[in-house]
Amino acid sequence: DGTIAAIERFRAHGRVVLIAGGTDKALEFAALARTIAKRIPMSNLILLDGSATAKLRTALGEASVHPPAAYTTLSECVDAAFTVARASAEKTTIVFTPGAASFEKFLHEFDRGKKFTRLALRALAKRA
Repeated sequence: DGTIAAIERFRAHGRVVLIAGGTDKALEFAALARTIAKRIPMSNLILLDGSATAKLRTALGEASVHPPAAYTTLSECVDAAFTVARASAEKTTIVFTPGAASFEKFLHEFDRGKKFTRLALRALAKRA
């Protein structure tokens, strides 16, 4: 639900690149997949590999879209997201709301957030 709300909130302000995925915590992904299929072009969807990502990819397939491949690391995801964002002159927001837990890749959600912030700041500095 939080990822769906973030998509709706940020897409009101322009183009969205979404980084999602992670560890399954027994959630249902059908509603999220429908929202992504409706609101996010597949070229703007960046997936972080994990057990929940596999479920999300299946749900996206059921929503009649072909999901992109998943990246192994958050660093790869952030680099891909900035590449997509920079390819357009349109205002773009990169949203990192995984819709899943972080146990396979991070200590906890705070570790995940700190690492994302550090990687995003590094990517922004590359542009300067």
